[in-house]
Amino acid sequence: MIGPTINNCARRTVESLRKWKISFILHREINHILRLNRNKYSFRLDLDLEREIRRLWSGYNKKIHTKWHIFYISINGIKDHRYIPEDIFYNEIESKLNNMDLQAGYDDKNMYSRLFPRVKMPETLIRNIHGRYLDDVYNALDKTNAIKRLNMSRGFYFIKPAIGTCGGTNVSKILLEDGKIYLDEHLVSFHELETRYKQDFIIQKAIQQSKKTGCVYPLSLNTIRIITLRLNNQIEYLSAYFRMGNNGACIDNVCYQGIACGINPDGRLTDTGTDRYYNTIENHPVTNMTFNKICLPLDNLEAFVKQLHEKLLHFDLISWDVALDEDNTPLLIEMNLKGQGLNYHQIFNGPLFGPYTEEVLKRCFG
Repeated sequence: MIGPTINNCARRTVESLRKWKISFILHREINHILRLNRNKYSFRLDLDLEREIRRLWSGYNKKIHTKWHIFYISINGIKDHRYIPEDIFYNEIESKLNNMDLQAGYDDKNMYSRLFPRVKMPETLIRNIHGRYLDDVYNALDKTNAIKRLNMSRGFYFIKPAIGTCGGTNVSKILLEDGKIYLDEHLVSFHELETRYKQDFIIQKAIQQSKKTGCVYPLSLNTIRIITLRLNNQIEYLSAYFRMGNNGACIDNVCYQGIACGINPDGRLTDTGTDRYYNTIENHPVTNMTFNKICLPLDNLEAFVKQLHEKLLHFDLISWDVALDEDNTPLLIEMNLKGQGLNYHQIFNGPLFGPYTEEVLKRCFG
């Protein structure tokens, strides 16, 4: 019995260190933002609002820092006591709502077609799973046939890691033409692709996106980030915002030079968006498109993500990256079960959980 006890103790120690590291990084970042922009983030909590914040968290034995409340309210003007601090969200709430022991397996992009059969996604050309090549319907391919499949294809594709991606890391656009592979406009061999991506990657055809999403910035596939919550056996649509590329990039991730913008209930973008440094922007720097003149067709979006979430019973909080094709039909691009991103939701839409806040906190900590 000594062995399991030692292992459990070591596991708890590692987890405590992990949480301490995350908290340290997040507090350093928010302190840096507030310190460098004292005039911009000048909102001060009044006594009543601070009292409401303390009341909300009383009884949960959590030390609450109100600097995130100051940050969000300074940007959006939405005075509310229900904002979720980043350190509590990443260290406590995500892991309480989702089974993190299973997260890595479900997050594998190569398994989406098995998890969500008949759901529209970008067309897959080649999968690499655990070092083995497969086609779009999971038939095994030897390396010769994998290369042949590439050589017979033409047009633009995206290659990306299937597991453990964050912020668009190592996502690249490739051009297949006349049996040649161009990665970021450079001619490369199949061996060079393998050297860079090693294993567990996917190659998918670039989609023709909606004119509504592409007009603001046509060089990237621009997506809608949506977060849904399972509560009392119902899937709730919590929050959404629009993401677009910038500065010549082929991906729309905000941490990779991209821009985020809120979405009004009628689908029209909000007056201002923000870059990764939370600078407010009214027009796209490349196309000069005014954000609030763009209206996205969102008729089927809520039902689409709710149906997806219903299939994942181990995860009650999920972020979805959804694109609209040329017919304005939703496509699943990616789902996120960990490190889902909090700030832009609360900047554009106010407290993440809104009317469900107290119920979520009771479920996680009560």
